[in-house]
Amino acid sequence: MHDDGPGSGFTKGCEDFEIADQIAPVENEKIYTKTINSSFGNSEFAEYLEQTGEKELMITGLQTNFCIDATIKSAFERGYKVIVPAGTNSTFDNDYMDAETTYRYYNEMMWPKRFAECVSIEKAAEMLKKHSG
Repeated sequence: MHDDGPGSGFTKGCEDFEIADQIAPVENEKIYTKTINSSFGNSEFAEYLEQTGEKELMITGLQTNFCIDATIKSAFERGYKVIVPAGTNSTFDNDYMDAETTYRYYNEMMWPKRFAECVSIEKAAEMLKKHSG
């Protein structure tokens, strides 16, 4: 979760801070709060991943061109295999591109064959089943 601090609209207690129901954590899943774009900015998160020995990460969330991009590239630089399921990241229109173009730029051009494996939601679900079973 990203916390921009009081008055930002993205801080504890604000509706926009809450995790969407579609990707809400299940029992025993950890939640880490960060204050910079990359999830690796939270040292507890980075330490947790080190302790688990996990080398694959599936990344979802907001905002494609900020937190998601920064986390994907940080994970890649640390040697993780990064998986991005189709349709599981989003963003807002900006002064340069609308949200759909931004999404397509990263998911179809920037990340594949460079920083992440972008897969269908069905393939992502299969991967999760194999990993948990």
